[in-house]
Amino acid sequence: MIWMDKRAVMRGQGTGVTAGSRKDPIPAWLDKVLRFFFFWCLVSPLCILTSWWLALPLLLYVPSYLDGSEKHGGRPSEFHKNLFLWFMFKRRMNMKLVVTSKLDAKTQYIFGLHPHGILPWGGVLNMATNVNNSKKALYGVDFHFIAASFCFYVPFYRDLLLGGGICDAARVYAERLLCSGKSIGIVPGGATEALYAKPGDNTVYIKKRRGFVHLAMQTGSSLVPVYTFGENDSYNQLSDSIPGVVWVKKRFQRVFGISLPLITNLIPLKCNATTVVGKPIRVEKNLAPTDAQVDAVLGEYVTQLEKLFDEHHDACLPGREKNFVVI
Repeated sequence: MIWMDKRAVMRGQGTGVTAGSRKDPIPAWLDKVLRFFFFWCLVSPLCILTSWWLALPLLLYVPSYLDGSEKHGGRPSEFHKNLFLWFMFKRRMNMKLVVTSKLDAKTQYIFGLHPHGILPWGGVLNMATNVNNSKKALYGVDFHFIAASFCFYVPFYRDLLLGGGICDAARVYAERLLCSGKSIGIVPGGATEALYAKPGDNTVYIKKRRGFVHLAMQTGSSLVPVYTFGENDSYNQLSDSIPGVVWVKKRFQRVFGISLPLITNLIPLKCNATTVVGKPIRVEKNLAPTDAQVDAVLGEYVTQLEKLFDEHHDACLPGREKNFVVI
């Protein structure tokens, strides 16, 4: 499944906007066949070990599993955004949302969320649910977070994502959202950045993530740096010094396109997760930007992200050392 990660919006150059084609990466029928095969491989051992009567409700779930909602805006609902579970997370992680500049609901934005963390609970819940009245705080901007394609192969977890309006991170679907007048939220560091997540760390993996900048230039979407202070404080990982840990994590990422941080706690630790939304960076539309032009915009983005971190670090992480690292 490595092809899933390679077609993600933060990688490559894409062809949809420039070529005027936004077709699915693979035929719909083949996508459904692959998904059903994956689903069957997951549930058949469960049915064998328990009871085949379990197969009936699981089969009733199949149409929902194969509906492809992640390619067309998810299934956002106010009920989902107000789930008690999200408010439990808010209390445990002391979530706060700070928006530093006024946004225009008629403008398309690409929100770049940093850091990824083991799971970006703080940033995503602050911006995509109603725990902090994000719709009002973000001035009514209609946007969808996007997640790795493999996430939507995992039964039931996919439904949690879809309920929040989260969509497939394949470039073609990100283009569809932007070209339909919506904005998107992306975690550029992706699976690689998650491997650096540990309490007290502020490492951002972005220097090789040129794809989301290229997409912003192709569509004329403004880039908005976003940083969640304390995101990495919610989980501990096994030390990379333990033999085999690094090999297992890298191998898993190469095969599935998502990370496998070997965490030591399932429930997020108590922490303070404050998401700060920075000032939009206006990007001129350019259907065929050169590498030099993309690098220039990426450089400006990194500069603004560093500035955002410096300006809000002491207020969000008082008493902590400023250890912001860009790789």
